[in-house]
This record gives sequence, C-alpha cells and structure tokens, in this order.
Amino acid sequence: MKKYGFLFFLILACNSIFAQANVRRTKTKGLIYTQEKTVNLSFNTSGFSFGYAKGKLKNYKVTPFWQFEFGRLKHPKSYKQVADISGNRNSKPYAYGKKNVFMTIRAMRGRKSYFSEKAKTKGVAVGMQYMVGLSLGLVKPYYLNLQRGANPADPSKGNTTTEKYSEENRSVFLDYHSIAGAAPFYKGIKETKLLPGAHGRIGVLVDWGAFDETSKSVDAGVMIDVFPKAVPIMIDAKNYPFFLGLYLNFQFGKRS
Repeated sequence: MKKYGFLFFLILACNSIFAQANVRRTKTKGLIYTQEKTVNLSFNTSGFSFGYAKGKLKNYKVTPFWQFEFGRLKHPKSYKQVADISGNRNSKPYAYGKKNVFMTIRAMRGRKSYFSEKAKTKGVAVGMQYMVGLSLGLVKPYYLNLQRGANPADPSKGNTTTEKYSEENRSVFLDYHSIAGAAPFYKGIKETKLLPGAHGRIGVLVDWGAFDETSKSVDAGVMIDVFPKAVPIMIDAKNYPFFLGLYLNFQFGKRS
C-alpha cells in the first residue's frame, strides 16, 4: 500500500508541475521577441519626415523606444507655382514670397502602449503612442533664378542670375515676371543656420501582426515643433515659432 500511495503522490506532484509550466508557457507565449527596429515615413499638415526607431519590448502591452528623424516643415502660405516667363517651360516650380527653406533633425524618446492583451490571439493591436524630444532646425536660404535686364517684349532674353532674398533685390525677387524658377535645392547649403527647439506628438496606434517577426503599423494624431523665435520662412507673411498640426505615420520593420 505504501508503494501505491507513493506512486499516487508522485503522479499528483508531476501533474501539478506540468500544469504550472503550462500556465507559465501560456502567459509568455507570443513574447518571443525583445527588440523592435523600424523605418518610418510620416506626412503632416506642415510637411513630411522619415526616420528610424529602435525599441525594447517590456511585455505584451508596453514598448519604450528611441526615434530619430529628418524632416521638412513649411509655412501654411507657401505653395508651388510655375514661372510666368515665356520660353521657360522647363523651369522648376517655385514658392512665391519664400525666404528660407526649413528642415528639422529630431531625436525623441517614445512609448507604445496597447489597450489589451487580446491582440496576441487576434494579431491586431490598438493602442496609444507618444514621443517627446529635441528638434534641431536647419534654416537654409531659398534661391531663385531671376532674369535681369530683360526686354519687356521678350522677357526670356534677359540675363539669368541665381539669388537669395535681400532688401536690395526685393523688387526683383518678388516680381512674378522676373522669376525664372527655383534654383537647385543644394544652393545655399553652406549658409544654413541652426535653430534648436523641441518636438512632441501623441496619437492612436494600429499594429498588424503586433507580436509577429515583421512589424507593420500606422499611427495618427497631433504633433508640435516649438522654437525660441519665429522661423523666418516667408518674406511678408507672418512667421511663427511653432508648427502645430496633424500627422499620419507608417512604420515597417522587424522584431528579434
């Protein structure tokens, strides 16, 4: 009897151990990755940006991460148009009244928080994502191809010069009939000035295959860039020290 009693006790003990192991396996099933790396493409009401993010999965619901971006911000009154000079059909579209091009480099700390663990069985997770960090503004002079000394009867015969805005050339720089189009983007790169600031955003996150090896997600929400002074983008329109707007961001990458 003692032998059978001991055998019965051993079976119960083994069954208990296997049951606990099964519970632990159920709780950790799906969390087989610890890192997430993605590339990002974002569009917003003031421009666009692209970047790279790296995060560490803490559990099913939370992923803290770092994100680095390069982007471009524009003034709400800046828009492209075609040069009004005959014979210049191949001229590059330009933004009238624009003084500087404004770009940003951002370094941010963020956090993804999913609403529920139910996503691990359905494959789609919904949650919130936010980021805060530093934004380094790059202010580059905007150059135009201008025609000077042109014959009013045939404006295309004038001498073309590439110039940035100044008080001395204001009358020509803002004359529709003298603008032959925008200069190449690289013109004025060496004259770029720095303007430090801050960035923040918060939005709703939808992640397909939230716990798969491939990361595919979209987030949308509100973002803001703030600087210590008004950013001098336009000549006559009012410039502001902040850019507030909506954004839509796409993320693609892998987990490991």
